[in-house]
Amino acid sequence: MNMVKKNIERDALFDNYRAFLIVLVVMSHFMDLSYEHNMIFMPLKWFIVSFHMPAFLFVSGYFSKKETSLAKLIQKIGIPYLVYEVIFYLIYTFGIHKPTKLYLLRPKFAMWFLMVLFFYKLLAPLIKKLPGHMIILICSGLGIGLAGVGNFLSIPRLLVYFPFFMAGVHLTSDNVRELRKNATKFKTITAAVISGAITTGFVLAGYSTRIYYGRYSYDYLEQTAVEGILTRALTYVAAGLMIYVFLVVLPAKKLKISYIGQRTMPVYIFHAMVWVTLGYGGSVLKHIDGVGPSLLTFAACLFMVWLFSRECFIKVTDAIAGVPVDSIINRINKPSHNK
Repeated sequence: MNMVKKNIERDALFDNYRAFLIVLVVMSHFMDLSYEHNMIFMPLKWFIVSFHMPAFLFVSGYFSKKETSLAKLIQKIGIPYLVYEVIFYLIYTFGIHKPTKLYLLRPKFAMWFLMVLFFYKLLAPLIKKLPGHMIILICSGLGIGLAGVGNFLSIPRLLVYFPFFMAGVHLTSDNVRELRKNATKFKTITAAVISGAITTGFVLAGYSTRIYYGRYSYDYLEQTAVEGILTRALTYVAAGLMIYVFLVVLPAKKLKISYIGQRTMPVYIFHAMVWVTLGYGGSVLKHIDGVGPSLLTFAACLFMVWLFSRECFIKVTDAIAGVPVDSIINRINKPSHNK
């Protein structure tokens, strides 16, 4: 009975975590073109980018402990990635008339998340067998900034965020209970203050939010190798602390918004299509300033989260991720018998 209750609480906690994070993702995107001149957006943008994608991948790792077959990965992530890439190409080309090509190995806009998630789930069972793999992953994340790989296969982000995904893989429900049980107000506030101090230091030093994006080389960010490595190491610390803070402070009981945590994919995909259309196809998102327009933007973001978590949008993403790859492969491999 207690175990059932704990499992329910654990699931509710991470549903709440994912619901919280998807709201931050949408807000971060819709602030992106205006935050540099918007005094309301500026601190919120820095706060969000300091941890939201590492946290999302951390939570994804937590639910990726079970090894997944290649066919299932292709079905659930590979095919949707290809479908959405084509859709984004059509939006770019015919919707907003932005010159581009169908770069299937260079994900457009937010599609990098699906690409790295595919490789994480594919590689995690192998990575876990390597002695000292967390140290290797952290060093790889720090070291990739020395190379100018670009966006090919989203390799920079794949390596930069891999430690967070694997940390989620290693985290157990017992760990979560112990962390929440042993968390004190002092510990939680201290972690939040240290993370905030690191991020504030970056702001005062004149850094760009791009230091948190994972995709840029140190040279592109106009940093020396030593400066870049130290900066990225501090971003790891800041993100890790904030992941911990919300892991212990978010409610573990089912809330009215908990269901959104189970429907993040349609929200992620469809809000990205809206952003691309408005962000690249017009100028409205570039000139948001003042209290009224800023609050209206936040309200619009919350509305999109609600709208795209409706059943009709879930049916679309579920259908795209429902191609029976196993059956197709079995039919191809099934020997034919000539009568």
